[in-house]
Amino acid sequence: MVISKFFKKQKKQTQPEIKPSQPAPSSTDMLIAKIKTVTDPSELLTTAQQSDEALQKAAKNRFAALIDEGQLTPQQLSALTTDTGLILSILAFSKQKNLLEQQLTSLSQPQLCEQAIKGGTAELRKTAAGLLTEADVLEQLTKATKGKDKTVYRIAKDKLNEIQECLTAEATRRAALQQLLDSAGKLANTPFDPLLNGKIKNLQLQWQELEAEPTEAQQQQFDKALTSAQKTYDEHMEQLAAEEELAKTPVEPEPVEETPEPIVEPGRFIEIRKTLHQVLTDQILAMIESEEITEAMLNHADEVLTESQNEWRTTEEEQKASKEEFRAFSHLCTEYEQLLLAFRSLDSFADLVDQCEQDPESSAVEILDQIIHHLDFLASDNQPVVVQHAQTILKDIEARQEQYKKEQHQQIGHIRGLIRKGHWAINQGHLRQAAGITHAIEEKAGHLERIPQSLKQQITQLSEDLEKLLDWQDFAVLPKKKDLLDKMQALVGSDQHPEAIANLIKRFQDEWKLLSKGSQGHHQELWEKFHAAAQEAYQPCKKWFEEQAEMRRRNLTSRQKLVSELNIFLQAIPEQPDFSAIEKAINVAKQQWRTYSPVERQANKPVQQAFDKVMGDIQGVLNQQYQAVKEQKKDIVEKARELLEMDNFKAATNKAKDLQKEWQETGKTWRKEEQKLWKEFRAVCDELFGRRDEHNRQMQAEFDKVGEQAQALIQQAEQLLSNEQLSAQELKQQINHLSHEFTALGRLPRQHQSSLQKSWDTAEQAVHHLIDSKNKSVRVDEWSLFDQLVQTEDAIDQLTAHTWRHVPDPIVKAVSNRQTADTKTTQSLLILMEIMAGLDSPESDASLRMQIQVERLQQGMTQNHTNQEDFSKLLAQWYAIHPIDPTFQRRFLAARNTYLKIK
Repeated sequence: MVISKFFKKQKKQTQPEIKPSQPAPSSTDMLIAKIKTVTDPSELLTTAQQSDEALQKAAKNRFAALIDEGQLTPQQLSALTTDTGLILSILAFSKQKNLLEQQLTSLSQPQLCEQAIKGGTAELRKTAAGLLTEADVLEQLTKATKGKDKTVYRIAKDKLNEIQECLTAEATRRAALQQLLDSAGKLANTPFDPLLNGKIKNLQLQWQELEAEPTEAQQQQFDKALTSAQKTYDEHMEQLAAEEELAKTPVEPEPVEETPEPIVEPGRFIEIRKTLHQVLTDQILAMIESEEITEAMLNHADEVLTESQNEWRTTEEEQKASKEEFRAFSHLCTEYEQLLLAFRSLDSFADLVDQCEQDPESSAVEILDQIIHHLDFLASDNQPVVVQHAQTILKDIEARQEQYKKEQHQQIGHIRGLIRKGHWAINQGHLRQAAGITHAIEEKAGHLERIPQSLKQQITQLSEDLEKLLDWQDFAVLPKKKDLLDKMQALVGSDQHPEAIANLIKRFQDEWKLLSKGSQGHHQELWEKFHAAAQEAYQPCKKWFEEQAEMRRRNLTSRQKLVSELNIFLQAIPEQPDFSAIEKAINVAKQQWRTYSPVERQANKPVQQAFDKVMGDIQGVLNQQYQAVKEQKKDIVEKARELLEMDNFKAATNKAKDLQKEWQETGKTWRKEEQKLWKEFRAVCDELFGRRDEHNRQMQAEFDKVGEQAQALIQQAEQLLSNEQLSAQELKQQINHLSHEFTALGRLPRQHQSSLQKSWDTAEQAVHHLIDSKNKSVRVDEWSLFDQLVQTEDAIDQLTAHTWRHVPDPIVKAVSNRQTADTKTTQSLLILMEIMAGLDSPESDASLRMQIQVERLQQGMTQNHTNQEDFSKLLAQWYAIHPIDPTFQRRFLAARNTYLKIK
């Protein structure tokens, strides 16, 4: 079969297969076949402990077969291994189910619970669950198996319910016992009451009928209380007997003074009569509310009535009752006797009420109505709930009876209306309509409890009128029936498809039936010819339908075989199944089932039920996974919703992508739930990504704005380069301000970050170069002015009074204190200036230049390490000399200006 081929593809998971059509024997199949012949328990034990589930199962089955065949006992199996789980799983495969139960009975309740949860087979888990008796362990089992193992969960739940029912019943029995103890205690402390003896007997009777077994202390307490009450009653009765005996003893009359007779209080006898009335009422109420009316209870009720009547007569001897009292007591006694008579045929009053409620048509309703009628002495506020319920039921029954009478009356009116329509149809010549109406009238009249004589006459008249119309219609129907006969005879030997012929035969028969409606029995000879032609025309169809029937039988057999294979598949599903394989198996099984069609509908019903059941059980395994996946995906949706609260859109979208990946890896659930959850998840993700996109658009807009601002700052910096009016100081202030604004922009647009930064750096560096150039030019100009003033003797005062920015004060002071120096000193200072400026000296000064450089080297100084202080010191020494050779002066100033430009 197709489903078998599908299961053969599973490799990673040891999945049960449904009879492969012609499988190639695998190594596992060969090992399983070999295991079935092994008789060595040790070898089987080794195989049963392997990781391969198929080999494990085969070994356990072989163990069970050896036990069933008598070649191995459970005791010998226990001697082979101490692994309780393995032993139990082996016995679960045995046909001797008592062996598994015997082994399980040796386990504690927690151990049984563990086997019910983790047992290797369904049989083991069910049996272990069935042996649990402790409520707390069963509670633990229901929590562990809910939604995972439906069968075990149901067993545990039923057992818990039984325990709870037993506890409730026991509590009810104990409460009834305690109530009797309390009643007995009250009776023991009650003074003499004319009905005290009856109350004692009633309590004794109820005590004997108790379902709960009293303890020895409770029995002693009850006996002591009744003994005390009986003693009170006996002492009073002995006192009365003594007084009566004393009254019978003749004594000599002594002359005594005449004394007035004692005055009897009338109110005391009224109270006694009220008590008697209440005793009889309570006795009736007790029987009404009793769960069972026993013979002993009825006999006791007779005794109570007799004692009450005797006590009443006693009070009458002392004080005659009023007419109202006598009439009420007589009525009560009469109703009491009638109720006892009715109760003798009942098990309980509550059962009678239930019977009437379930079957309002039964004779029990009349009995209940009589009993309720005899209970008219009960005040409305003293009626038990069951009596009130009975009255409600009787009212409902009475209302239904009234409704039934009303419906009967309406039905009669409806029939009269149909009769009028029937006469109209006959007058119009509508035979079929008239015949249908007449038939409907006959059916409705059959449901009437009583038909009025006038209505009977109208129905009879309608039937006679219909017969007259039939006689006239025969002349019109005959040609049509002959035409149908010709058509039916033409089908004999027809080369049409058998199914088409069968359909035509049925259609012609339906038309014949329609023509004969209302005139059955007419044209009998024509009918016989028509029927014979139909039988002959049907012969080719018969074979075709037989072939169809055979096909339906084959399909039914194939369906039965498929159900059997599915049951094997279900039993062999491992603890950790391949759910994707199970899902595919379900789909393949459904496809195969549909291919096995058509089938005989009636015969297919039990097969369909079996198929639905096994598919439901397999689907149940899959549903557990579907439920788990559903919960996981609901959790993913909730996690996605939580991401909407995050401010970090990038982190939120990254987590959303992780959740999408997790969604794909979780698996599938029911299609409807999958679509619903996916719609929710997709909506959350769309909202999340939409927020991210909106945020990105806003950020991009800001970045674009930043880019525009950066470009504007760059342009402003570049414009500074072309503004010749600005001094170096003004340039420096403006470029610093622009640099501060550029830095304040923060992050630049990613796509233009490099070019903008490079453009800014270039512009900024160019401005700083311009500033340096301007500063150097100003410095050279100032030194030129200074040199001019130095060369002018009359300008010394002007030179010292001038404010110099780039000429240090020590140099200005040196001019004021100039002295004459030798040529070598002047020449040395000149060469040192040329060295500092990086200029060559004339060949004539090469020797002196070398000497000076060596001295500087010895002093640890190089040209690169000359600083501004050395430069200023050198200038101060130079300007302190006067006069200077003009050639030296020109060389010195050229070297100085060169230094100023490069530094």
